[in-house]
Amino acid sequence: MIISSNKEFYGQEIAHHVIINALRGHLTSANSPKAPSMSFHGPPGTDKIYISQMIDKFFYKKGNQSKFYHFFNGRNDFPLQEEVNEYKEELYKIIINSLQKCERSIFVFDEVDKMPEGLLNVLVPFLDYNTWIKSWRFTSTSIDTRKAIYIFLSNTGSS
Repeated sequence: MIISSNKEFYGQEIAHHVIINALRGHLTSANSPKAPSMSFHGPPGTDKIYISQMIDKFFYKKGNQSKFYHFFNGRNDFPLQEEVNEYKEELYKIIINSLQKCERSIFVFDEVDKMPEGLLNVLVPFLDYNTWIKSWRFTSTSIDTRKAIYIFLSNTGSS
């Protein structure tokens, strides 16, 4: 596993252990009950994005340049509370389209503390205990939502 080296997680031994075990469990389980989600909190400069990029490199040869890797920044991609419904619709479409092409898509949400209230509610059907989601407005095919990975990054809790 490319991210199994402790030297790449210097000072983050607990995070290293938890992340490695979570990813191993996700990859080796044929019937995960739900998609894994990881949430990293801390002040700027604590390697939250770096850790998510290492996960991306493990799953995709092109890392964060893969078309199945999606990075959303709360402040830049979703700046206006009054447009939350449009953002939800667009995010929903992106996730569905990506999962149709690759069930092991990765979705990273940076600065979740800056996202409009209610935006992340659109993720509930993808993160809930569902084995298959069948009835989508934009597709007639069934999608297994359990193999995708969702990563949430936040400065909340920092001093």
